[in-house]
Amino acid sequence: MNYSPRVKVYFTLNPDEDGYPPVNSEFLWCIPTVRRTYIVDNIPFFVRDISLGDEISAKKVGKVLHFSQLLSKSTNSTVRILLKKSDVIEMVRERLNDFGCGTELMDDFSLLAVTMPPEASITDALSFLDEQAEQGNIGIEESAVRYQNLQ
Repeated sequence: MNYSPRVKVYFTLNPDEDGYPPVNSEFLWCIPTVRRTYIVDNIPFFVRDISLGDEISAKKVGKVLHFSQLLSKSTNSTVRILLKKSDVIEMVRERLNDFGCGTELMDDFSLLAVTMPPEASITDALSFLDEQAEQGNIGIEESAVRYQNLQ
């Protein structure tokens, strides 16, 4: 198998008037392609409108790759979960996993990045997240919504 090592591609972020996101840049691990493009290989925590599996272009500045543009969208959706209660973290992750979603946790910000591939039980996952939000356990932010025709 021909394997290319993952590389970091940096995305510039512009915090809003409330200081969100709390960082000025985020890097995403990406897999280089033979076309000199990159496939996003992790779930973004702060970058908007980008999902796991997207194809992007990047420009090299010195030794650092910087995001240029989104070339091709994957069918994965990205949502972020603000964990308001620390005792629900594992339960939320396990339930999302049961629905076929992937997660990455950023402890420093009590933030869970979630990828929802099209084969996941997205309707059930969203209903679960809505219930958790109504109970005051989490906050939900949609970042790159690509699911459609939910049943």
